[in-house]
Amino acid sequence: MQNFVAILAAGKGSRMGLSQPKQFEMLNGKTILEHSVDTFEKHPNIHGIYVVVHRDFIDNTRRLLNIRNRPKIIEIIAGGEERTDSSYAAISAIESHVGETPRGRPMTDCNLLIHDAARPFITHKIITRTIDALKNHSAVSVAIPATDTIYICDNENKIESSPKRDRVYLAQTPQAARLSIFKQAFELTRKNPQHIATDDANVILNYFPEVKIHIVLGDIINRKITFKEDLKER
Repeated sequence: MQNFVAILAAGKGSRMGLSQPKQFEMLNGKTILEHSVDTFEKHPNIHGIYVVVHRDFIDNTRRLLNIRNRPKIIEIIAGGEERTDSSYAAISAIESHVGETPRGRPMTDCNLLIHDAARPFITHKIITRTIDALKNHSAVSVAIPATDTIYICDNENKIESSPKRDRVYLAQTPQAARLSIFKQAFELTRKNPQHIATDDANVILNYFPEVKIHIVLGDIINRKITFKEDLKER
């Protein structure tokens, strides 16, 4: 089964107070977006890449990524107002290519990995683990075990409970599933938006609960760029 990745870069990075979306900021000689794209581009088991950006930055992104030098990029598409809108745009675009295989073989489904462009330190090892897990599981999410005590608080920041740490994981990306599963789950969100989903695994969890999501071990290095301090070279 072929493996496609959607790299989500449609956010505006408002929490960082920058003049441009954070994915276009420089980090170790390249933009954050380029780091994320290039790791997937070089992975031998990734067959195609879709980059989702704000519609105002589509032309800039095409120039930046120079698609001729990154042949796995299939399309750069416009994202939406919310993360779920951007993911759904990628799902729809990839669906239109299902069946269009170079050797004419019919393809009714594929694996889709959805990755945050703001995680530029993604490794080949994590990508491989994710793809390997999809051989035996319909949906997977990269995560790392929590090392700190977790508090659940009320609206006044008073501690209500503290879950057992050995059952708590911190989500990372990519998060992956069969394209058909993502499509069904995301279509349900659009018909009946009851839950606020902060990531793509949560969409499956809330709207397609019969599909169990397998945890793939991530890495602390696969951190997310959120604040200006995160841009310091390490």
